[in-house]
Amino acid sequence: MASSAQQVNKNDLVQAQCHVFNNICAFLSSMSLKCAVELGIPDIIHKHGKPITLVELSEALSLPPSRTESAYRLMRLLVNSGIFATQNIGENQEEEGYVLTLSSSFLTTDTEYTLAPFVVNLLNPAQVKPGHIFSEWYRGTAPTAFEADQGMPFWNYLAQNPEYEKRFGATMAKNSHLVMTSIVKEHKEVLENLKSLVDCMVLDLPTLIANIPGTDNLEFIGGNMFEAIPPADAVLLKNTLHNWGDEEGLMILKSCRKAITTKVIIIDIVVKEGKKQENDEFSKTQLYFDMLMMSTHNGKERTEKQWEKLFVDSGFTHYKITPLMGFSSLIEMRYTCQFDVTKSRSPQNLWLSSQDTLGVWVVSRAARLLLIFEFQSHQSCLFLVGMIGASHTIHLIAIAWRRSLKNSIVKTLHNKVISFYPSDTERVGAAGLQIVDTYCQ
Repeated sequence: MASSAQQVNKNDLVQAQCHVFNNICAFLSSMSLKCAVELGIPDIIHKHGKPITLVELSEALSLPPSRTESAYRLMRLLVNSGIFATQNIGENQEEEGYVLTLSSSFLTTDTEYTLAPFVVNLLNPAQVKPGHIFSEWYRGTAPTAFEADQGMPFWNYLAQNPEYEKRFGATMAKNSHLVMTSIVKEHKEVLENLKSLVDCMVLDLPTLIANIPGTDNLEFIGGNMFEAIPPADAVLLKNTLHNWGDEEGLMILKSCRKAITTKVIIIDIVVKEGKKQENDEFSKTQLYFDMLMMSTHNGKERTEKQWEKLFVDSGFTHYKITPLMGFSSLIEMRYTCQFDVTKSRSPQNLWLSSQDTLGVWVVSRAARLLLIFEFQSHQSCLFLVGMIGASHTIHLIAIAWRRSLKNSIVKTLHNKVISFYPSDTERVGAAGLQIVDTYCQ
């Protein structure tokens, strides 16, 4: 150590030592944050309406005089970590007052986007204790560190602790508000052409929705997403798949594919891969949540490659990822059937293959080839009729038997791959592929 230390800049050595100590003591930052939220300090500062002095804060907290210095040390740490800030006040600007930062504005209880319940719930002893047995869990066989510590899966623990379950549900609801508001305002195209945008169904375990009343356009349905999902124009999965491993995630997505007529919308984390990871707040948050999912649910935060494999294995071959504000992403998936042209362009030698189809019929007539492709899913039928002329231009007529399938998109890649998606409309030039017409009964 001595010889290697001599080769290292002394300042770098001290910085490295402090880095280790800071990671060791990081739990004190979390617990100080929890203490501030439980004491209601963010609300007190917010309601005060101006910078609040230490004496005023101590009085508002009804602290005994012996705790004033301790309160100062708590606030000093939270100011250093950027949760709160100070401003000089008084006639001579000699006194300091505490103010909220943008971060602590998320900790007041009267905001729609409050994270205060998240702080208390995530730092609950039941959530923190499994961290003490990580090394033991790695050597063992328990599915999660949580189960190794509590003797039951997380969801069973919730069922046996109704008060905690209630707080957990409220936390998830608050956490959803900011993201969903962003999607509605900034990503309206994702929700276009969805009848269920105004007529919604919420699927959850029967015990969780037993006493929740519905409305004219909102229905609560008891069920299990691993068994079946009610038919819908689209399915929205927000922070759902990261709770589960790939085997369970595959089951959920296959249930979705059976239920939908248009697409699946996923709101979840897409972890940056390898060297693309940056030393920033977003990447660090993603990795923290990945460890949380692993230790609590045996789930994971996935990279794009891991997401893609899950989609393909469940029958979805078309997806689009749009980064959202913060560390989450918006993923859209459509059910796709592909035709692969594996031979020459000559109509007589055209070979087609498709997956998940009821039938493909090929009839050759001189220089023309008639293709009839039948697509059926949950009583929705669509016939795709294609004719290839002498110029090898492909003309298609799509006939939909259900209004939700009226729009169709057909693409060609180098005249070798034709993909059909049951949504949107696109016209490709005469040199490639054309949609001739679309009918809807």
